[in-house]
Amino acid sequence: MRRFGACAVLALVVGGCTQRPADVKAERQALASVICAPNWNFSRSDLEASLSTYFRDDTIIYWPASRPWTLQELLTFGRSWAGDANYAFAGTTTNLDVASSGDLAYCSGAYTARSTDPRTGMPSTDTGYWQTVFRKREGKWVAVTDIHAPDHP
Repeated sequence: MRRFGACAVLALVVGGCTQRPADVKAERQALASVICAPNWNFSRSDLEASLSTYFRDDTIIYWPASRPWTLQELLTFGRSWAGDANYAFAGTTTNLDVASSGDLAYCSGAYTARSTDPRTGMPSTDTGYWQTVFRKREGKWVAVTDIHAPDHP
């Protein structure tokens, strides 16, 4: 009886802990279709829908010279851009990788942000780099952290 119990436990442990390996190539393609396409941008006309594609309420967003933001704080700030005729935000993805587990990934690249400088009233351009860490939740890629760093001091 003892031997049967040990074998049953061993079979349960070995069988229960075995996961199918992730199809990393397919996961890379799925992630690329969400945000890491060669070129992407955030829609000024529907900022909330555009940002909500990538970010969730628990995403931590790091902007230069600022404390970490939540999605709701970013949306509040972003609404001020909606009326700015000079507003544009676009990026290019240069790196994309998915963990062999298929549930964690990162993308990184460069961005260009254009807006009206509130001090001068003149168009302003900011360039830099970004990196976003993603986690697979309920079958979808969502951003966990998003970091932007300007390429100037």
